[in-house]
Amino acid sequence: MRKIWLPVLILLLSVSMMAQVRTGNIYGKVVDTEGNPLPGVTVTLTSATFPTQSTVTDAQGVFRFVSLPPAKDYQIKAEIAGFKTKTESGIIVVIGGNTNITITMEQGVLEEQVTVTAVTPMVDTKKTTVGKNVTQEILQSLPSARDPWNVMAMAPSIIMDRENVGGNESGQQASYYARGDVSGGANNVWALDGVVVTDPAAIGASPIYWDFDSFEEMNVVVGGADVTVQTGGVGLNMVTRRGGNKVSLTGRFYLTDNYFQAKYTGKTYNKINQIKDYGFSLGGPLVRDRAWFWMSYGVQDINEVAINGTPLKPLLEDYNFKINLQPIKNNRFEALLTSGQKKFIGRSASQSFPEGYDQGCPFHWGSPIIKIQDEQMFGNNLLLSGKFAYMNSSFSLIPHSDPNMNHLVMYDATNDVTYDNWYYITKRPMYDGDLHGQYYNDNFLGMSHEIKFGVEYSTRRVTTDSAAPGNLYMMYDLNWTDVDWEGTGNPGFTPGMREMAVYSAYNLDWGVTQYTGFLQDTITKGRLTVLLGVRFDRQQPKINSSTYYTVNDNPVWTQYAEPDVKAAIKLLCLE
Repeated sequence: MRKIWLPVLILLLSVSMMAQVRTGNIYGKVVDTEGNPLPGVTVTLTSATFPTQSTVTDAQGVFRFVSLPPAKDYQIKAEIAGFKTKTESGIIVVIGGNTNITITMEQGVLEEQVTVTAVTPMVDTKKTTVGKNVTQEILQSLPSARDPWNVMAMAPSIIMDRENVGGNESGQQASYYARGDVSGGANNVWALDGVVVTDPAAIGASPIYWDFDSFEEMNVVVGGADVTVQTGGVGLNMVTRRGGNKVSLTGRFYLTDNYFQAKYTGKTYNKINQIKDYGFSLGGPLVRDRAWFWMSYGVQDINEVAINGTPLKPLLEDYNFKINLQPIKNNRFEALLTSGQKKFIGRSASQSFPEGYDQGCPFHWGSPIIKIQDEQMFGNNLLLSGKFAYMNSSFSLIPHSDPNMNHLVMYDATNDVTYDNWYYITKRPMYDGDLHGQYYNDNFLGMSHEIKFGVEYSTRRVTTDSAAPGNLYMMYDLNWTDVDWEGTGNPGFTPGMREMAVYSAYNLDWGVTQYTGFLQDTITKGRLTVLLGVRFDRQQPKINSSTYYTVNDNPVWTQYAEPDVKAAIKLLCLE
């Protein structure tokens, strides 16, 4: 499938913001006390969690620091001979935001210094996206359930399929969409530290559950994305924390107990027995001002009762590890490992299937997400970035009473109860590599240009294995008449007898390879902004060798039709 998208937008005082972002920008200008631009000023950016960067203002006095992680402690120092050194501190950068600063320098000797300490106002005149930024302070202070779906529920125009009150829907994925999305949420995008991690099989869903305390900031976008984004659904950008020059160790323990839950007579809702949320994080310098590390571990132990009385006891477990380096000047290297899994004893339990499944993960540490990224800033005008990512969203459903998957599946048609069941194991590996850049020219043809360009190659694959152990399924009905459970006439069947079906395994293996290229120019002249962009996607789907359920060769059900089937029943069932 090929898709070419060529949007042309003409906006006033605005530029679009991409949805899969993990950083923000600082745009600035240095002037003298009369407002004249100062070229040749050395501008240095420092932060406790980001390597020191420096640049020199151009002929228009302009400087910029792009692709910055969210933080509120950035400091800028401006120096030039004949003027007092000027320092601005407390500068805030948010995900997808543009912080604009004008530095006014006074004439004087270089040794004199003027320091301004003030939090930069969070006003972004170039922003056109509709959405919401949620900082760590807000994340930690909100009296709500601790999961990303609750954060998205606070963004404008998003409609959720449930309300998670105090955590009574935690451990489950909510469905959501915005602005009349006719895909039903299939266009939604999940991004972790700039990597698209949307589940390749459950399109629009999260691949894992998350450690809520691992996030530095979240950004929800419901519209206004540029050509770097493939779809137009809700975009959730999650940025994890990072180490700094100071060693930090934090821990948490949250308890939500049934004692604190309001009692409503005659009302049906998910009820909380007890929820425990605990974990820790550790970060600090490996080499001061050069290399940092950060790690965390988190658990949510959930014990609830569903509306229908079914117990819900998922256990969510997450590991995170990140390294940030500055090997050379104006270079940023980042490596991230996130792994999570959901353990759920008795998933899908019901009156017809009382034991339910044991949900787990084929991997011991859970489904992994790995990212390696390197960025290099060349001068004041060019940023190049290369990134590789790997993800494998995987889980398994095994009948609770049959962990070794060797029992005969039996269906009691008299009481409508299934004993044991089919098992289900799925793996969903994803590989992604991309190269992209940003080029800035502040006076080409009398206009300012911000050019984004890039290419990307990705593969996504889904394998699924499901079958009844031994490929056998047995049904019995002690009150048989002349019609079987599917409504098919079978007058020769004797009450109390058994029926047997022979199944083949259910094995699916499919995937897609995608090639992407994009180019975008944001042109600014005074109060007029023109955004021009072109995007090309080529997708190559592939279905590898797969098999589907088949039942015998001719009849759907066979009554002791084959000797081996009858032998199996004699061994496993009472005659």
